[in-house]
Amino acid sequence: MTNLELEIHFKQLLAEYRFSQLADEVSELINTTQWNKENLDWRM
Repeated sequence: MTNLELEIHFKQLLAEYRFSQLADEVSELINTTQWNKENLDWRM
């Protein structure tokens, strides 16, 4: 997913009060991303 697609998806989960699913997906995203200086965005 692109950053925009992720943002839309996460906002949709918030709008539907699906907080546990949102937390699970954000956690999975954080844990599966190979972090380096090119993709580290502190605004996230």
